[in-house]
Amino acid sequence: MSIKPLRELQKSVTREALIDAGHASFEHKGYVETTVHDIVRRAGASRPTFYAHFDSKAQVLEAVVRKLQLREEYQRMIEHVRAMKEPTVDALQAWFEEYTCFYEKNLRIHEAIQQAQVVDREFAKAQIQYLQEFIDLWKSVGFVADTDNDDFRLAALMMYALGGRFMYLWLVHGIAIDRVKATRALAVALHATLRRD
Repeated sequence: MSIKPLRELQKSVTREALIDAGHASFEHKGYVETTVHDIVRRAGASRPTFYAHFDSKAQVLEAVVRKLQLREEYQRMIEHVRAMKEPTVDALQAWFEEYTCFYEKNLRIHEAIQQAQVVDREFAKAQIQYLQEFIDLWKSVGFVADTDNDDFRLAALMMYALGGRFMYLWLVHGIAIDRVKATRALAVALHATLRRD
């Protein structure tokens, strides 16, 4: 093996170590409390090495989200909505139960994402792009007659913002809400955005 591919392999291994260290630190301390020092210490790297790969811890969190394939998993769940013949409240409630399990499986990373959106302008800006992707996903489901009107965009934005915040308060902060009632309320709210009339 020549020196160049070996160097590239070493860079790749170091980058993965930083991502894994960031993941562990975000899981353990959250986004706000995690520092670049925490990440490099866990990875056995140095600050200059960190900054050779990332500009900020927000970029590390984004890399963690990509590595966990959270957006791809969410897109797979959207496919389950698309497969519904009729998006009844009962069917949507079953879907929200699936979404709740997904959220719980990645609870601490969802917590880190919420924190980063509040304290890190760079990360929050990137989330606006994902908001448009979210709206486009719901457009593609096909349960709304006119997906180009402002009412649909507003409804999608509200579901994105309120749904995410609701999950955060309920599952991360542990606000005592009956699970069946919670998924039912979410299903009713989503169902209202999918009506054709």
